[in-house]
Amino acid sequence: MKTLVHFILILALTACSKESVEEHEINQRLALMVQGEEKQDADLIGSLFAPDATLINLSASDTREGSEDILAYYKENFDEREDATVTLASSAITVKEPQTAVAVGKMDLTFSTGEKESIAFKALFQKGADNVWLVKRWTEATLSTAPSFYEQLKGLDWLVGSWTNGDDDSTFTSKNQWDKYKNFLTQSFSLDILGQKELFGRQIIGWDANEEKIRSWIFDSEGGFGACSWYQEGDSWYVPVRYTMPDGSLASSTQIYKKIDDATYQFSTTNREINGQILPNIGPFTLTKG
Repeated sequence: MKTLVHFILILALTACSKESVEEHEINQRLALMVQGEEKQDADLIGSLFAPDATLINLSASDTREGSEDILAYYKENFDEREDATVTLASSAITVKEPQTAVAVGKMDLTFSTGEKESIAFKALFQKGADNVWLVKRWTEATLSTAPSFYEQLKGLDWLVGSWTNGDDDSTFTSKNQWDKYKNFLTQSFSLDILGQKELFGRQIIGWDANEEKIRSWIFDSEGGFGACSWYQEGDSWYVPVRYTMPDGSLASSTQIYKKIDDATYQFSTTNREINGQILPNIGPFTLTKG
């Protein structure tokens, strides 16, 4: 019995070791692909493809058949491309069978001009008669890198997080977070009265490149919506708001966010009007970061 268990363990370890070796060998081929991209060495990249390989560029709707046509593809691209630093940003390898594997990943390119782009790829590798992994099919697509307006919006970075103001009867909560590229700051807000959610909504804050100012858009659970602009004076942000109420009435006000410290700010609303009727100011209320 011990002999059988020992034999099974040896087989399991051998299988794991073999898979690890295969992945390591393919990663070496991918490293050569990255090296060829960075050095713009079409011959090096061409040597990684099987003679009957296929290359598909989804972004350019370009398909090449055979290693000679693929070599020509890279020479054409390198003739037109700026010098770039290339890194393998991610890769995942799945060994389908002893002689076949699939690699999926992304290469990041930073050009000498400072511009960036990424190439997503899916590669089907097959091991040839000489026991060397070659690319049988390569599919790629160029991914544009989204611009970031964080520089224009970073003055609002202190708002990120969860903020509350309330007592035993009512609580106002505001949660703010950046999107993936820090192009928008999304604010979710809610007002609970006696434990019941009375009002909730969302505000999306971003940079208007045309008007060169920070703007935002608010939507609430009752069907009201509004548009705002933001400007800073000292530690306070002033937000003129134009709002359409659920019944169609037109409202306007100026919201003020005054930073006290990293964990506290005051919120107030001034210059309130609905259909031309002047209303009293609201606040300031103190919100604390949770």
